[in-house]
Amino acid sequence: MTVMNRIRRAWATTMVAVLTAAAAAQPAVYEWTTPSSNSSESMPCGGGDIGMNVWVEQGDVLFYLSRSGSFDENNTLLKQGRFRIHLSKPFNMKSFRQQLVLNDGYCQVTDGQLWVKIWADVNKPVVHVEVSCEKENTDVDVTYESWRTRDILITQRERFQTSYKFSAPKGLVTRHDSIVADVDGVTFLHQNGSVTIFDATVSQQHMDAVKDRLTNPIGNLVFGGRMHGDQFVYKEHTSGRYASSDYEGWTYRSRRPSQSHAFAITLAAVQGSVADFEALLHQTERQIQTKRDWKLTRDWWHQFWQRSYVETHGSQGHAALLRNYTLFRYMLGCNSRGQWPTKFNGGLFTFDPEYVEAAEEYRLSPDYRNWGGGVHTSQNQRLVYWPMLKSGDYDLLLPQLDFYLNIYRNAEERSRLYWGHEGACLTEQVENYGLPCYPEYGNKRPEGFDPGLERNAWLEYEWDTCLEFCMMALEAHRYCGMDISRYVPMIRSCLRFFDEHYQYLANLRGANRLDGNGKLVLYPGSGGETYKMAYNSTSTIAALRTVTQSLMEYDNGNDNDNGNDNGNGNEKSQFSIFNSQFLNRLPDITVRDGMIQPALHYERVQNTETMQLYPVFPWRMYGVGRPDLDIARNTYLNDTLAVQFRSHVGWKQDAIWAACLGLTDEAEQLITKKLADGRHRFPAFFGPGFDWTPDHNWGGSGMIALQEMLMQEADGKIYLFPAWPRKWDVCFKLHASGNTVVEAELKDGRVTRISVTPEVRRQDVVSNY
Repeated sequence: MTVMNRIRRAWATTMVAVLTAAAAAQPAVYEWTTPSSNSSESMPCGGGDIGMNVWVEQGDVLFYLSRSGSFDENNTLLKQGRFRIHLSKPFNMKSFRQQLVLNDGYCQVTDGQLWVKIWADVNKPVVHVEVSCEKENTDVDVTYESWRTRDILITQRERFQTSYKFSAPKGLVTRHDSIVADVDGVTFLHQNGSVTIFDATVSQQHMDAVKDRLTNPIGNLVFGGRMHGDQFVYKEHTSGRYASSDYEGWTYRSRRPSQSHAFAITLAAVQGSVADFEALLHQTERQIQTKRDWKLTRDWWHQFWQRSYVETHGSQGHAALLRNYTLFRYMLGCNSRGQWPTKFNGGLFTFDPEYVEAAEEYRLSPDYRNWGGGVHTSQNQRLVYWPMLKSGDYDLLLPQLDFYLNIYRNAEERSRLYWGHEGACLTEQVENYGLPCYPEYGNKRPEGFDPGLERNAWLEYEWDTCLEFCMMALEAHRYCGMDISRYVPMIRSCLRFFDEHYQYLANLRGANRLDGNGKLVLYPGSGGETYKMAYNSTSTIAALRTVTQSLMEYDNGNDNDNGNDNGNGNEKSQFSIFNSQFLNRLPDITVRDGMIQPALHYERVQNTETMQLYPVFPWRMYGVGRPDLDIARNTYLNDTLAVQFRSHVGWKQDAIWAACLGLTDEAEQLITKKLADGRHRFPAFFGPGFDWTPDHNWGGSGMIALQEMLMQEADGKIYLFPAWPRKWDVCFKLHASGNTVVEAELKDGRVTRISVTPEVRRQDVVSNY
């Protein structure tokens, strides 16, 4: 072979690799070729902090509109409403297509001659709807539909959409919205009063003495929006029934037939008056420049897909799993700008509940979701957010990290008031104002019962789940150098709670604050909701040890960034001393009979979580490339309860653990079920599992497992395909620590391409094939 031929061949190989990577970074359009029967057959669409369920039914284009943070006085996460688009020229059903154009982030309905395009501005809360017809003019009717035109008495089942859940007072209602139809647009809003469930919770939990110091995000909250189009005019008021909800509608018609029509829905939310709301709404409307905003939105989605991907070519059996990974990642991307995190129990894409559960009690309004709107169940939430590290979606992490940043000081007030010590006491089911969930705290409490405790068999003493979000912040810094200085005081406070509280409890029991070996006695504790009244819970120890070690590494690498240090060397030294002493006070996790135990001792099993494998994930004390892999594998394969609890459903993490332990056959079997099509038309609408549909902790745990099958890190090494079946062709781009990006391809059982940025980390790569 001549030198020139070798150069040509190398150039051709390089170009193939470049084109393959470029194609993989542009996700395929997802398409339906027939209309839908009801809202359960809807397609997600959104951006910024907006989510829509879009479907075509009986010739009309409909969509539900949701926005992050729309919490009412009962802490239900309300929808903004439903929109119905009717065209005088109907779609030709022989050439009908409804498409989710992932690369650009929008949804469209077309028959090749007529188009309805729906997209959300990622930079401000505005939805755009554009109608175009290629050859002839059409009229457009658009109707805003609301089922909250009057106060709605909350049913027994409906209580579970609120933070009151089973403790809701008699006569509780969802208050009506205010809707004003003008000639050229309709304004809709929900206004919380000054008294909400926040006030009931503060009173119930005996915190009135510090109420004025507590953050309250829902009092006097006003949220809603305005639908407006320059070429639309008010037509009529309508009414009807969709699914099981009566509604009223306000219809606007295009002023004249045309080949193009457009209208926008602008949203706003503010704690203040209706006048404040209207001022913010008008301010946002004045900022709309549709052509510019569309370009910026497309650019954002393009760079989103360039960050990472997991794809395959052809139609191998696992292709649907990777497609569903991509579709679910799109759903997560729709809340990149939210002030509030994506909820595990439906996110921004819930639909009429009777299509999730057929029982009569679920014939409720579209606002329903099980397990509440403003209350956050941390064990579930974390699974939505862990995959964002390897996907490189660090900006998507911020709403969840900020959630804890905004509430942890309320949790500190709990510790001071109840026990007289410092540290944030953040519970497993925590409200968006940092206090325990109203019903889980309990109204039937024995006299003299510790006011800081929840009176709940599942949740008592479960305080360690906040540590996973502390770890996410530290990992975000380790991955991309994110400035986490504002989160560091929160991390320190969460650790401090465990040190001070368990010494406090020991001092109540006896003369010594530590055991005979100078270690903390973490009793009473909890291994998730499962291993109750635990003595030295393994999941708690692993969490405290890993977060403390990571915080020490962070402090050592950030001399001037230690959280409220203000350049004070003495304070920095105090932090360092505390971290070291606290780490030395932590007991070891218990290993017995060659297996990790859930605790040194526990009194009962309450749920079905395999907490003995938390040292594998999320805490990564065991795994591929780490010491004592055989102990962790033995636990996974032979622990009686670990085997009994094994499942792919909902928040179950067995696929993640199998991947982290390099158990390829197990991982393949579990991920095949985990990321299989959900039971609804849109395949990434998983669930309901243990929660609600779309089940976001189902999708999130599937994403994590798939990533771990493809790539893991340990002790400076990057392991490729540690649990990936050789027979599955795949190409991927994922992120690792130290601003590292890894791209690789496996084809016909051979690794055909590895690219690592920065190049110096190529030497750290270890491939399983």
